[in-house]
Amino acid sequence: MNSLVDRQENDPFAPKLKVEPTDIWVEQTDLPNPYDLTEFLTITAVDQQGHDLTDAVLLNLRGIDYQTVGDYPVTVSVTDSVANMSFAQLTVHVVPPEESDDDDTAQVDYDQENEDDKTSKESLSKQAEAVANGDQPVTQATVKRHQRKKQRLGDHQTWLTKLKTRRRLRKEEKQQRKLTNQKEARPARPVAQVWAEEDRAWTEYKNQLSLREAERQVEKEEQRRKKAAKKRKQQARQKGDSSSATIRSVERKAAEPVVAPSSTEPKAASAKLSKQTVPQKQKGRSANHSKKNYPEERRLKRLFKAVVITIIILLFLAIYLLLTGS
Repeated sequence: MNSLVDRQENDPFAPKLKVEPTDIWVEQTDLPNPYDLTEFLTITAVDQQGHDLTDAVLLNLRGIDYQTVGDYPVTVSVTDSVANMSFAQLTVHVVPPEESDDDDTAQVDYDQENEDDKTSKESLSKQAEAVANGDQPVTQATVKRHQRKKQRLGDHQTWLTKLKTRRRLRKEEKQQRKLTNQKEARPARPVAQVWAEEDRAWTEYKNQLSLREAERQVEKEEQRRKKAAKKRKQQARQKGDSSSATIRSVERKAAEPVVAPSSTEPKAASAKLSKQTVPQKQKGRSANHSKKNYPEERRLKRLFKAVVITIIILLFLAIYLLLTGS
């Protein structure tokens, strides 16, 4: 309760509620709810516009037991026309009769009778019902006050009902407008059709991935074959093998088509794999270089080297003779 009171102090929209005094001493009694606490209290309640809310003040008396000595908290609340609430708290001290001689203690007058014949069965039943509900004693003034509260609360309840109705209608209209916009933007389709389109799109995506993977494997295989053919040609030249058959076999291997890595790949990939690779043109000697011409060329090279070496030796010898003769 203290947290609610502290919270309303920081609420700029809460109505202002002031209750004095905050402590009431009453005499212990066996009578059902014998006190009208509003007679001992001075309650001031106004909203933010300055309108009087005294008739809308409610006291929660459910926790008071006048037959048992003790201290009982009482909550006082007030609600304005827009459902803003404020709370206050007071304490009712129930003291035994021997301690109720003080002037500040409210005492029970057992000889006093209410205007509605307090001893009648009907009056007793009403008071018993009032005690069960935690209300104050049923008197003519209490009835009039409750009627005024009921009328005010009834008007407030009508206003709340209209407000909730307007909000509900506005929310339904907003939802209906949203549904209408969705239907106009995209017409509804059967669930089976949506699933079929999703499956088709997923299958196409997997086929594209398989095709790309197959193309990469084909490119790698072609590069590997070209490198192997080039290496075999270099080895054949280094060994001096002038056989045209060997060269033609190397060219034939390089010109062989690349076979697909697996038969489970898409038809598009297998169709592309069936294309034959065109061998590159050989550099240097032609493929028709004969067996006879190649050894003759080697002999000419050797003879040329021998002549050059002989000339160099003769030059060194002539220079030596000139130097020594002088």
